[in-house]
Amino acid sequence: MLSLAFSALAVQGSDTPPPTVIPKDHLALKDGKGNLWWKIRHERKLREIARLGGKVDIVFLGDSIMKNWETVKWGRKSYDALRREWSILNLGYGGDRTQQVLWRCLNGELDGYQAKAVVLLNGTNNAYYEKLPPETIAAGIAKIVNVVREKQPQAVILLMPLLPRYETRNDPLRLKNDRVNELIRPLADGRGVVWMDLGDRFVKEDGAPDPRLFADLCHPNENGYPVWKDAMIPYLRKYVTRCDGPEAKCASEERLPVTLRGGDACLEFESAEKGLGCRSLACGGSSFFSVDGSTAPGLWKLTFRAGVNGEE
Repeated sequence: MLSLAFSALAVQGSDTPPPTVIPKDHLALKDGKGNLWWKIRHERKLREIARLGGKVDIVFLGDSIMKNWETVKWGRKSYDALRREWSILNLGYGGDRTQQVLWRCLNGELDGYQAKAVVLLNGTNNAYYEKLPPETIAAGIAKIVNVVREKQPQAVILLMPLLPRYETRNDPLRLKNDRVNELIRPLADGRGVVWMDLGDRFVKEDGAPDPRLFADLCHPNENGYPVWKDAMIPYLRKYVTRCDGPEAKCASEERLPVTLRGGDACLEFESAEKGLGCRSLACGGSSFFSVDGSTAPGLWKLTFRAGVNGEE
């Protein structure tokens, strides 16, 4: 994993580490009203981690593109749809370069839980604001991958290439991002790190970003996040929602409320199309629930996922 970072040093012809691999905070960064917004968000995320009590399925790690999953105007509806199935911790911060992501990873944001997957997308701000060469940016992303693997060794890293941006396919900055993607792709071994390339969903036939899916040819909009969600779900189902056994049958219905009544258990379907109803659910050849054919509000709820019954 470190070979990519070392190659960047060789390109620079210096023993000095590239700036992209050196953790650096933005604690003093203020918004237009003088608020220390970056510091406030970091502290809020640490409180959120404590409140979750270790129950984190997926981490979204990156910059504003990742943060905007939480934004009501653009990504929130799609984000809420994902959160009905998985517990997600959003660690996206506007403007973050690899340096800030590294600092956050090393200062509490990857502690206190064991995620099943980390979705990583970062580096475009290094290209746009710092005008750094692709090798240097790739070194920073490689460093993040290494740190995530150290802090969350059980998690699968779903490594995303930088999304297509800029107006044309041949824009110099677009070509720089494409080169970054070429350099970081070998980080994915298909096991601990998986290459999750969704970029083709965001472009037109000529390879230019589809303006219908972007707010500004950089950030996905209210049309772009549903496309991202739908393209990402198969990866999440494969690497996050799992059942043991050769005959395991795992689907989107695995994480649904369960109401207990006198020893019987009932899955309450959430979709309007299915309505409310009960059924037994088998995973890996084992039936977990008895069914009495009706539904009713209950006092005790469980979560069923990946063949495990656990109190929520």
